[in-house]
Amino acid sequence: LTPPGWAPRRVLDLCSGSGAQGLHAAAVFSQFQRTTVTLVDLNPRAVRFAKANVLMNGLPRVSIFAGRLYDALPQVCDGPVCELTGGRYDLILANPPYVPSVGIGQLFVAGGPTGESVTEVVIRGARAALAPGGRLMLVANLANVHQAFPAKAEAWWRGEALEEAQDVDVMFDVMHGDVWTAEEYAGNFIGPDDTMRQYRRHLLNVGIGSMTNGFIFARRKPDSAPGRVLLSAPGRGWGAAGNRAQGGGGSRCKGRVRGVPGLWHALVDVSSSRHDQALASVAAMLSDSVPVACAPAPDCPCIRCVCRPRVL
Repeated sequence: LTPPGWAPRRVLDLCSGSGAQGLHAAAVFSQFQRTTVTLVDLNPRAVRFAKANVLMNGLPRVSIFAGRLYDALPQVCDGPVCELTGGRYDLILANPPYVPSVGIGQLFVAGGPTGESVTEVVIRGARAALAPGGRLMLVANLANVHQAFPAKAEAWWRGEALEEAQDVDVMFDVMHGDVWTAEEYAGNFIGPDDTMRQYRRHLLNVGIGSMTNGFIFARRKPDSAPGRVLLSAPGRGWGAAGNRAQGGGGSRCKGRVRGVPGLWHALVDVSSSRHDQALASVAAMLSDSVPVACAPAPDCPCIRCVCRPRVL
C-alpha cells in the first residue's frame, strides 16, 4: 500500500499484538538495510508471541517493547537512522482496541465508550512521533464515519495546542466497508438479550448512529516540523512534492471518505472476487496524484442495512 520505491527508515507498530502488521512491514522492507521496526503492546502475552514470531521468521532490526503506546518507547534514540529522522518514524501502523465498551470485556478489544479512546491517543501522539513526509495507517471500527470523520481525526491530531481556524500539516483519508446502524451493530453482541439491549442503549446514549470497519490514513507534509502550523487555505491538497494543490471540482479532497462493500475481507482474502478492486481503491486513495472530487455525505450512511429511527 506504500508508493513504489518508498522505503521507511523507521517503522512503529502500536497495539502490535502478535506483530502481524509490523513483522509484515519488516519482511517487505527487509531489502533495505536501513529499515528498523519497533513493536509496542500493553499485553505481556502479546509481547511474548511477537518475540516468538520474530525468531521464527528470522527478521532483523526488530525491537519489541511492553507498555502503553508512545510511553513505552525509549526516551533516547541512538544511531545514524535516528539522526536522519530526528528520532521519529516514517511509518506508524496501529490496530488499536476499537469496540465501544461500558467498562467490561476483554482489554484487547475495549476501546472506551465510543470505541475511539485508543485511536484518539494514537493519532494525537503521532503529531510528535511522525516524521516529515511520514504516513500513519490505522485499522479499526469507526463510529459515525460520514459525520466529518477526517475533520474529527484532524482535531485529535491538533489537540489543544493549535487553534481550530489554522490548517495543520497533515491530511487524513478514510476508507471503510459496510456500514451498520447502532441497532445492527449491537445485534452482534454475544450475551443475554437484556445485556444486548443495554449495549444498544449505550451506543445510542454516547451518540453512535452507525459503525463500520475501515482504515484511517494520514500523510504528513514532507517539509513539516513537529507541531508546525501551515497557514494555508482549507480544502486544498498536496501534490507529490508536498505543495498544496488548488481546490476545485477536480482537485484532491483535503479529507476523503470512501466506502467499499466488503472492504475488510476483500483485502485480506486474495481469493475474493473483490480483492483486486479493493486493493486498487486503497492504492488510489493513498496516491498523491489521483484527482478526486469532494462528495457530500449521504443522508443515510447505511449500505446494506435500512436506516431506522433511533429507539431506546
